[in-house]
Amino acid sequence: MSHRLQAFLIELPADASYAAAKALAREVAATEGVDECDPGTTRAIDAGQITLWVTLAGTAVSALGGAATVVQQIVEMCRRKGAPGARLVLADGTSIPIERLSAQALLELAGKADKPV
Repeated sequence: MSHRLQAFLIELPADASYAAAKALAREVAATEGVDECDPGTTRAIDAGQITLWVTLAGTAVSALGGAATVVQQIVEMCRRKGAPGARLVLADGTSIPIERLSAQALLELAGKADKPV
C-alpha cells in the first residue's frame, strides 16, 4: 500500500527560474527523511512549469506522523525561499497551495494514508 505523501510534486510559481529550482531541490534533498528531489519541467501541466519531484525515504513514511513532519519541513523551506504561488501536488491529483498548507492539513492527509488510494 502506498502512502499519499510518499511521492509528490511541488509546482513552483510561473516566475521561478530553473537555477532557483535546482538550489531548492538540493536543500530539499538534504532534508532528513527525503530519499530524492529532482527539478524538472512538466509539459503536461504547462510547457514552462518547473516542478520538484520529491520522494520520501521508507523510514520517514513508516514512522507515525513521519511523512507529514518531513513534508511540513519542505513546505516551510519553500516559504522561506520565497516561492509564493507554489503548490503541493499529490499522486491522486490533489493540489494544495503551499500558503494554505498547515501542519494540521498535512496530518489529515497522512491520516488518509492508511486507506487505499
